[in-house]
Amino acid sequence: MFKEILSFWTRDDLLKEAYDEANQMLETVRDMFVTVSGSLLSGQKVEMDIHKRDKQVNEMERQVRRKVLEHLSINPKQDVAASLVLTSVVIDIERIGDYSKNVKELVDLYQQEFADVQYMLDLRQMTRSVEDIFSLVAESFKNGDVEKARLAIGSHQAVKNCCDSVIEHVFREQESDTKRAVVGVLYARYLKRVSAHLKNIATGVANPFDMIGYREK
Repeated sequence: MFKEILSFWTRDDLLKEAYDEANQMLETVRDMFVTVSGSLLSGQKVEMDIHKRDKQVNEMERQVRRKVLEHLSINPKQDVAASLVLTSVVIDIERIGDYSKNVKELVDLYQQEFADVQYMLDLRQMTRSVEDIFSLVAESFKNGDVEKARLAIGSHQAVKNCCDSVIEHVFREQESDTKRAVVGVLYARYLKRVSAHLKNIATGVANPFDMIGYREK
């Protein structure tokens, strides 16, 4: 199914432009996430202008919508499924940019390297896992690789479970460092949400339109 949709995206000028813009959005939010998460883990200042990048992502999302709408106004009975998938995917990409801004706020508040306590070590590992999911999703979306999309969907579950465990741990145990506990819980939530939005994008590759955002039955 996605291979057919991909053929529409790369055949029509307006849809191809919209599809290329969506790929650029995904690359931009990946750079944003890698930058802010790396800064948070290391306690270093964020050098990238995250708010400027986020505005660029927002504008690209609007451009995708305009081009899809223009395409459908010219060809109202053609490529409807391809258009719907594309507009659905860019919503998830844009949300990743928002969560990257949230992580940037944690960097500004915390300003120290993650401590070697177990739940923070777990979050380091989950950060690497989310970066791996980014790679799988980018490749699957660009090439229509359903197997890589399914790997990304499956990988999200491990990230979700670990982030939930971190939150439960912080609430269950007596954490002496309040600031560290707050940052750990918030970062676990943001990681989980970034991973979930990546999963949603991957389902756009692996699943029919009505199953976008859900695991295959």
